[in-house]
Amino acid sequence: MNHTEWSQLVELSSWRIATALAKRNPRSITVFIGHPGGGQSDVLWLLNRKYQDIDHGEIFLNRTGSIFVQKRFDGKEQNEQDFLSRLYWQHYLVSDHAEFVAKIERAAGLPQVKKSPITTNRILTYQLFVHLLKKLFLRNINSYHESHFTIRNGYFDSSGPLGSSRNKDINTFDFDANLFRKQKKDLISNVSYRFWILYSDNHRTVVFPLIGFEESTGVLAYANGVKNHLKLMDLYNTCDRNLDLFFESVDQVLSQSGVAEFKKFDGKMQ
Repeated sequence: MNHTEWSQLVELSSWRIATALAKRNPRSITVFIGHPGGGQSDVLWLLNRKYQDIDHGEIFLNRTGSIFVQKRFDGKEQNEQDFLSRLYWQHYLVSDHAEFVAKIERAAGLPQVKKSPITTNRILTYQLFVHLLKKLFLRNINSYHESHFTIRNGYFDSSGPLGSSRNKDINTFDFDANLFRKQKKDLISNVSYRFWILYSDNHRTVVFPLIGFEESTGVLAYANGVKNHLKLMDLYNTCDRNLDLFFESVDQVLSQSGVAEFKKFDGKMQ
């Protein structure tokens, strides 16, 4: 497996873990991407949704490093019997997904949920990320493509020399102006954290924003001002809230979207 394939597999894995934890604990977990360690790390960061600070619960899914719980969400000291050391992506890939997620929940002081709450716009958006990253990863593996696909936040959060800033690529999408109004649950009162962008990087030099998302409404938007936005929850409901049918329907919509990258992979994986 080359570097591109490995990085995509790790990103896919990080979203599988984050989505499972957020779905089971939607009121407890906020998800964003951060670059601590002088900007060197690439962390899918799970933070306490209520308090929104580093003292009330943190889970690091570092795509350039390891997986670990920084702070428990219940305020207790970490129990070394539950989490003895940092885990690496190889540990996840050889583990049962559900058992691995449960292990993180125990270490983080999150409740052992027996049944996940009803799916919201935000969680449905994350579930679609997992589906798309999986499709694109398998397409690359099966057809020997070198394309790199990645999902990035609407806010570039970094401790590196260049600092943090709003992702200007949000302007590529014709999002409704009302989506940029502040909401109570906005991380650090910054609306940009609610936005996400799927990028294609075909030659590792030029990065193309393909589709954008706003998580609180579940809106999918195309780049370059295409106005036929897709409301994910409406489509999910027309599929009788069947996730597999929803994914198939999204695949069909994207393959007909006019975005060249999606014409190369449809529900049949041609």
